[in-house]
Amino acid sequence: MVKEARFGHACLHKPYSLATLQLALTIVDDMVHGKRPPRTLPPGMLLLGLNPAAAAARPASAAKLLV
Repeated sequence: MVKEARFGHACLHKPYSLATLQLALTIVDDMVHGKRPPRTLPPGMLLLGLNPAAAAARPASAAKLLV
């Protein structure tokens, strides 16, 4: 999965609060829409490596599918 990461793959370790989950999902959603993740992530959240070649190969309509 890391090799093919294109949109904003991340991991959130348990236990986490609902507020942490909501913030993590917002960060991933922002990444899907082309925004950079913040420098400070919620506790337990890890971003998985983004393959630049895979990101460049992403079709323009891919973001629409994830909305």
